[in-house]
Amino acid sequence: MINAVFNHRQFWDGRADNVFNGVNGMGDRDPNARVYRADDPRHPVPVQVRLEDSSLASQAVGPPVNEFEMSARGRTMRDLGKKLARWGIRPGQPAFNLRPLGLQLVHRDDSILGSFSQWPQKGLRIGSYTEMIREAFHRQWWQSPRLIRVDAQGNATVTDREDDDPTTNEHTLMQYNFALFFGLAVQMYEATLVADNSPYDQFMDGNPSAISPQAQFGVDLFRSQTRGNCISCHEGAELTGASVRQVRASPTRIRDNQAMDRGFNNIGVLETIQDLSLGAKDERGNWLSSVKRLNPPPTEPIVVDGAFKVPGLRNVELTAPYFHNGGQVDLPAVLEFYSHAGDSHEGMVTLDGVEIELMPILTFSTEERQALEAFLLSLTDERVRFQKAPFDHPQLFVPNGPGAPRSIAPGDRLAEISAVGANGGPPQKKFLEP
Repeated sequence: MINAVFNHRQFWDGRADNVFNGVNGMGDRDPNARVYRADDPRHPVPVQVRLEDSSLASQAVGPPVNEFEMSARGRTMRDLGKKLARWGIRPGQPAFNLRPLGLQLVHRDDSILGSFSQWPQKGLRIGSYTEMIREAFHRQWWQSPRLIRVDAQGNATVTDREDDDPTTNEHTLMQYNFALFFGLAVQMYEATLVADNSPYDQFMDGNPSAISPQAQFGVDLFRSQTRGNCISCHEGAELTGASVRQVRASPTRIRDNQAMDRGFNNIGVLETIQDLSLGAKDERGNWLSSVKRLNPPPTEPIVVDGAFKVPGLRNVELTAPYFHNGGQVDLPAVLEFYSHAGDSHEGMVTLDGVEIELMPILTFSTEERQALEAFLLSLTDERVRFQKAPFDHPQLFVPNGPGAPRSIAPGDRLAEISAVGANGGPPQKKFLEP
């Protein structure tokens, strides 16, 4: 998520929309998305929320309710709100609230949470997520004595009390709007994760000795329109055409008389039909491609099938394996991939039968490959490598096999990533590094 704040959309297929609707990641593709607002606490009303340049919030609310990532089938963000933002529903009913980060150590020198740390005990010295929401958001989004009842079809009505109907579910206003709080809070944190002090940044700021002559040659190749031409897709200071700045300037890209979403390309990682990516539809039947949703459509053929978002390249040394399928193990393998213009030439045809233009076959010399790799290595911000502020973090646990496919069960092996404070810790290991 480092530097992801600059992306116009999130995920490889762009499904996390630039517009956050306060409910899910679909933005304007879900015109029925509503949260409740209570300017008068006794009368909460459904309203639309439309926050532009908030794709990080759109992205954040996806994994917690995705059965393949973090959730059980059918779980909603409102259900998550009931768990994390507990509050007595009936008058006088006590609330049992979860302690924030209650299962994790938070370093006493954490750049954001250090003053709340209970080190060496787990969790924060904050009573509840409810308390944090009250501190962070305006009261019209969470304060009401009334409940919002959701029936089996997902229809919402305002009520005064719980019923005994097992097909309905009642939520406080805070619980019902939990996706709004969760998405915006995660976005505000991730917006601090900006890596902008690599040797390359120092070079661009006027220090010619910040990178080696070999890396400077790599910069020239990267920018050359007749040799590498990498900058055709990895544009601007963000090093991606998928940034807010680039997409706002020109949301539709016309190249070789073909129309595509700016910042997305089919570069022959797989045959097009193996993963349509941007050329597919979302669960509501809407095209993910903004070009396919244009009315009137462009006059040129649309070539978005098999197109994936162009990633930024900062800290690319630390982000292997590469491409959306993790198909290349290291940077030399990536440079070889571009030397022969991708791995799947025969599959570069859309479902409509339009042939997608191939990248040029570059056939880099050994000297050119070494120069390009030296340039890519100069994009590492050492604060990221050593997990220094703002890239420090609480203790984390990640699955480390051999658990059942697509699930984590009690007793499964977890790998610990230790808590580090603002001064950082040991360098992050590269992919497959012991």
